[in-house]
Amino acid sequence: MRLPGGFSPTQALRTVADKANPFDGTDTDYDVFGDVSIDGGVRNATNDTWNGIDFGVGGQGQVQSGWTPTGNGGYNPTTQVQGVSTTNPNVSFPSSSGGGGGYVAPDPYARWGGQAGYTAKRSNYGATQGSYEAGARTGLRDVGNEYETKNNAFTDEVTQGQEGINSGLAGNQLNLRRSMEGIIRMIQQGIRSGGVALANMNAGSSGASDALARAYAKVGNQQTGDVRGDAALQEEELQKQQGALNLKRQQGEQSMGTWRDTETDRVKSDFGSKLQVLRSQADSEGLGDTVNTGLVDQVLGEALQRLASIDQARTQKLSGVRQMTPDEIMKEAIRLDELGTVGTPFSFEGPDVRYGGSNAPQGSDLPLFVKNKDQLAVVPSSKKKA
Repeated sequence: MRLPGGFSPTQALRTVADKANPFDGTDTDYDVFGDVSIDGGVRNATNDTWNGIDFGVGGQGQVQSGWTPTGNGGYNPTTQVQGVSTTNPNVSFPSSSGGGGGYVAPDPYARWGGQAGYTAKRSNYGATQGSYEAGARTGLRDVGNEYETKNNAFTDEVTQGQEGINSGLAGNQLNLRRSMEGIIRMIQQGIRSGGVALANMNAGSSGASDALARAYAKVGNQQTGDVRGDAALQEEELQKQQGALNLKRQQGEQSMGTWRDTETDRVKSDFGSKLQVLRSQADSEGLGDTVNTGLVDQVLGEALQRLASIDQARTQKLSGVRQMTPDEIMKEAIRLDELGTVGTPFSFEGPDVRYGGSNAPQGSDLPLFVKNKDQLAVVPSSKKKA
């Protein structure tokens, strides 16, 4: 008989007896263990008796007890290691022993319904992660496209607004120049006409002509003050527009930055939450390595690079958008003047020239050019400006 593990007490007794009786002329290497040779001899011994005693066994290695060992005697260590699956090192299972000393490793894919189920689950987790990643990339691409559109519209609006203000400043200066030219022509024509009038009145003395010139100069100064006042009012309005544009530009950049951060955070949060849930599910099935939560930062980082380039392009475009300096305004007005741009001169009225008697203004502090005191006066117009 043999005990589990291959040990045979019968063969052990026969071996001891044989060794103890040197006179029987035998020295057989009996099969004490099913697969171990005591003497290292050949496994073909057939003697099953000693001194006429039948031990009830057959030849070497034969078992007559009727007991057959169970288990996997042909265990393959290249694919089965106690407690570890070499196919999937992440999977472990309890040790067990079969009959005959062999070991049967459990199916490492049993928890997934076999190797096909294991492969399918990994594939499904990978596909779901890929779907989430594609959705996040699409969402961030849409954010980038809309952000670029917003930036372009904002840049155009600021640029056009500044161009309008600068054009208004240069135009205001041109209108002032045109107004001054009109006043100068008026004075020149008045003096010439007044000189003719004085001559016709036999009052063309140097004193009278000088007084007439001074009178027109006073009128010219008054009209110059009027048009300069109108130009100042126009410039004040343009400066208000400049302040509003500067504020709009500042608030616009801040608003776009807030929108950019809000939208990217929204996509990031959604993508990250989905991956965390997927990772938890995969972990519960021992497949956590199929889900890469680091994709969130990777995908977001790529999107932020594009958004940063859009910010940089906007900054570059707006770097030269500013209000012109006073010297630049004057140069632009002169350039327009030389091109023959008419502009819109500020309105002013020429002086009234009155001759004789009761038509002369009373109590005027302007010089009177007459033989008789009431014959001629030059005073600013009392008409209202259009």
